[in-house]
Amino acid sequence: MNSDFFYRPLWQQYCLCFLSTLAIFAIGYLFFINDLANQVHQKTMLFYANNQNIEQLKAQLARYQTDKPFILISEQDFAKAIKKNHLTLGSFKHYQMENTANWDIELYGQFNNLINLITYFNENYFYLDFKNLDIYQEDNHLKISFTLVLKKEIA
Repeated sequence: MNSDFFYRPLWQQYCLCFLSTLAIFAIGYLFFINDLANQVHQKTMLFYANNQNIEQLKAQLARYQTDKPFILISEQDFAKAIKKNHLTLGSFKHYQMENTANWDIELYGQFNNLINLITYFNENYFYLDFKNLDIYQEDNHLKISFTLVLKKEIA
C-alpha cells in the first residue's frame, strides 16, 4: 500500500474524513429528496386523474338528470336485454295492482351477466324498481329471482 494518507498532518486526515462523510450524506440526502419528489409527483398525477374521473362522473350524472328522462321498460325490451346478456328466463308472472304493474321474474345465468343486464338498463335510461331480489347458487349457474315494479302513468 503506497498511500501517503497516514503520513499527512492530522488536521488534513480529519478534514478529508469529514468532507467524505459530508459528501456521502449529501448524496444520500439528494437520493432521498429525489425519491420523495417522485412520490409527490405520482400522488399529484393520481389526484388529478381522480379529479378528472370525478368531473366525468358529475357530467354523466348531470346528463342523466337533464338530457333524457327515465322510461318504462316493455316486455319486448326486457326479452331483448335478457337474450343479449346471455341469461335464461325461468319464469315470468305479470300481475297488476291499482298504481303498479308487477313482474315476478326468475332468471338463470352468471352473476356478471346480471350486472351487465342492470348496466344495460341504466345506460339506456330504463327505470327499474327491484323488490325481493334473491340469488341462489345452483349447479353451475345462479337462480336470480326478483319482482320488478312498474308504476303506471296516470293520465
